[in-house]
Amino acid sequence: MSVNHGEFEWQTRKERIDTALAHHWNLVKHSDYLDLSSLTNHVVVEYPTANGPADYVFFVKGQPVSVLEAKKASTAAQEVLGQAKRYSRGLTDGVGNWDGYRIPLLYSSNGEETWFIDIRDPQNLRRKIRGIHTPAAMLEILEKDIGTVANKLKSSDVSQNERLRPYQINAITDTEAAILKNKREMLIAMATGTGIFVKCFGYTCNN
Repeated sequence: MSVNHGEFEWQTRKERIDTALAHHWNLVKHSDYLDLSSLTNHVVVEYPTANGPADYVFFVKGQPVSVLEAKKASTAAQEVLGQAKRYSRGLTDGVGNWDGYRIPLLYSSNGEETWFIDIRDPQNLRRKIRGIHTPAAMLEILEKDIGTVANKLKSSDVSQNERLRPYQINAITDTEAAILKNKREMLIAMATGTGIFVKCFGYTCNN
C-alpha cells in the first residue's frame, strides 16, 4: 500500500495496522467491564495507563505483554518507540518490573514499517522487523531467560575442549562474543568440513 501523506492517523490504524493485526489477534475496545483475565491472543485498543491511553496493549493468557504505539503512515515509526516506553512505565498491572518498565515488549508502527525492542536486556537495541509478532512468537520471546543463557555463554570455555582445533576455538569464541553483544547477523567463513557448530540463545548457528 502506497503512503498517502494526507492520511490521518485513524486511517492508518484502521486500514493498515488493524487489518494486519487481525490476521493473528482479536481486537477489542477497552471498557471498564472488560474481563482482562479472560483475554488470550487479544489486543486492547486505547488501554488506560498512568501516562495516558496506549494505542494497543497485547494480552496473552490474561497478561499484558506488549505495547504498540501507532502513528500515521507519513511519520517515521522508529522515532516513536519512546512513547511505547512511556506507556510501559505507566501500566500499573504489568507482568513485571524492569527498571520501571512494566511491559517488556515494545513496538511502534506507521502501518508500513514496524520497530521493536525488548527492554529486559539493557543492551538490546531497537530493530526493524517485518511486522508485529504472533501470540506464539511473543510467548517464545518472553519464555527465554536471556540473562541465564548469557551467563552460561560467559562461563563456558571452549578452549578446554581437546577435540577442537585452534581455528575452531577462535570461531566459536568470536561468534559467542558477537551474540553477547546482540549482533543478529554474522558471517563465518571457514573451509568445508571444518565442523564448526554453535548453539546459543535458543538459536542454532551452523556454517
